Amino acid sequence: AGGTDDEVVAPIAWTARGNGYETGTLTVPLDAAVPDGPTIDLAVARRPATDPARRIGSLFFNPGGPGVASTDYLRSSTLDLALNERFDIVTWDPRGVGGSVPLGCDDGSAAYHELDWSPDTPAETDALDRSAAAIADRCATVAAEQLGHLDTAETVSDLDRLRRAVGDDQLTYIGFSYGTYIGLRYAERYPTRVRAMVLDGVVDPTDDLERLLAGQTGALERQMDALFASCQAPRCPVDDAAAVYDRVADRVEQQPLPAGRRTLGPAALAFAAISSSYEGSRANPFLQALADADAGDGTALLAINDLYLNSGSFGAYLGVLCTDTPHPDGGAAHDAMTARLAAISPRFGPAIGNEVRPCAFWRAPTVGVPAPVHARGSAPILVVGNTGDVATPFAAAQKVAADLERGVLLTYEGTGHTSFGKSTCGDAAMRAYLTELVLPDPAIRCR
Repeated sequence: AGGTDDEVVAPIAWTARGNGYETGTLTVPLDAAVPDGPTIDLAVARRPATDPARRIGSLFFNPGGPGVASTDYLRSSTLDLALNERFDIVTWDPRGVGGSVPLGCDDGSAAYHELDWSPDTPAETDALDRSAAAIADRCATVAAEQLGHLDTAETVSDLDRLRRAVGDDQLTYIGFSYGTYIGLRYAERYPTRVRAMVLDGVVDPTDDLERLLAGQTGALERQMDALFASCQAPRCPVDDAAAVYDRVADRVEQQPLPAGRRTLGPAALAFAAISSSYEGSRANPFLQALADADAGDGTALLAINDLYLNSGSFGAYLGVLCTDTPHPDGGAAHDAMTARLAAISPRFGPAIGNEVRPCAFWRAPTVGVPAPVHARGSAPILVVGNTGDVATPFAAAQKVAADLERGVLLTYEGTGHTSFGKSTCGDAAMRAYLTELVLPDPAIRCR
């Protein structure tokens, strides 16, 4: 992918939507390597700088995903009032998501999530294969033109066009979770175009699918073991939380629990635990929901599961992941990978592996190549790692910071996913770098 070096990119025409929120559209090539070919429209949004006299430029951000509509995030949040004084806060819906020609192939994902993602019979495994293949087939049918152009390399080309469309000579960027991967790939391709970049909750670009999931599985196992061990009566709603979880897991393996008008099955139970790891504030509600489930009511656990599942488009998530990341091909190879994840965590490994089983049947080729990012010639890049992060484990932040030619690691000692907004120390360091280009002392550990 390429084609953005000599192109003239028209400025975005912004429309005010109230409360300091504006929207626009940028037309980009469907295939960045064919700039005169078919095009797609990207939905873009911004909040103009509230102190125009001290405005630095635009601060682009991506809140994560993949599959998340970033413009919705900006509509409901300013990201950061102090940063918004100095920057126009700008984001966009990545291709295939939200207002940027959504794939429209999420049909079937709800039924897939109702299946048992820790199968223990050939019939359950066959059901997973049929349903996963059906999701892959539907995406290939309804989004045939887009399917091969969802990878992060295309998104990097889109981001560089967006930078030029807003008139910035260099990119100022903050990425969270999957947004860090976009930032890394941008810095690798366009190192001299980076003014400042903060990567919070870092994805390791050297990972294939199994290494990515294995890191998450091990981190989740450790965090849940610590949570269960810390749950002591009388202040904890369950007695022996690990035993209660396992008892509920055995129960839903036999028959899903009532949960309002729905039911709680094995996959939803596991992903309630995963969802609870994303925010420290969800730990106690998760334990209380576990007590409710032990008493026969799965409603609260299902609601926590839904916080994770409803965060974005499942089809778009797969569309990026399956094309970016080398993965097993076919159900048998995927089973072998999932068995290795189960060896890391019998409780959570199978569910983590089988969430992305449609990749084993994906109809677009994998184009991403795992490799370290050095970004030689780039401005310094601030890498922020949360020691208790399950989705993007701290080891990835350490490795990425070391691989970058000018990487600086900022450590947050806490829990949940990503670090921004969790400590005065960390937020001040990120703001100081983005606005004044002042880097923190790597020895600082924020809490």
